[in-house]
Amino acid sequence: MQNFLILGNQLTLYVGPLPDISLHRHSASALCLGLQAPIQARGTDASPWQRYDQLFVPAGVEHALAFAGQPVAVLFFEKQSRLYQQLLLRYNLSTEHLSDPGPSAGNWLTELKGLTGRDVQEGEALLGQIAMRLLPETGESNHADPRVLKVLDAMQAQPQRNFTTQELS
Repeated sequence: MQNFLILGNQLTLYVGPLPDISLHRHSASALCLGLQAPIQARGTDASPWQRYDQLFVPAGVEHALAFAGQPVAVLFFEKQSRLYQQLLLRYNLSTEHLSDPGPSAGNWLTELKGLTGRDVQEGEALLGQIAMRLLPETGESNHADPRVLKVLDAMQAQPQRNFTTQELS
């Protein structure tokens, strides 16, 4: 599986190797899955390292992560998004500390098989599939406006070109 980053409406997905990350906090929440090895995490310098096959990191919670360069899949949720609120409720997740969301949350990983990461529409469709697998009761699509996808396709086809806003509109 190759490395890629997909930016979506309420979700962002990164797949690939990561270095170890010292204590930090961020404004998005993350669902992390070790693809070849467990993830090690701790909440403070004083707390012991714990191993997770999958890990939920709430927004604003201080933590350190040890990936040892192994590939991971990290799904970031916008804190104010509807999907994030539904994720918290469905998996009974705390917003106060690191936690394991349980085995039922890990099944979104199967959607990654066969993804090339080369097509904007493929990536947007994947985010919709992941949202439906994690939260099947939502019944809503996470697809971007087709006009935005067309602009992203044009920019991706000619990354060296400096498009004007008039050309893109």
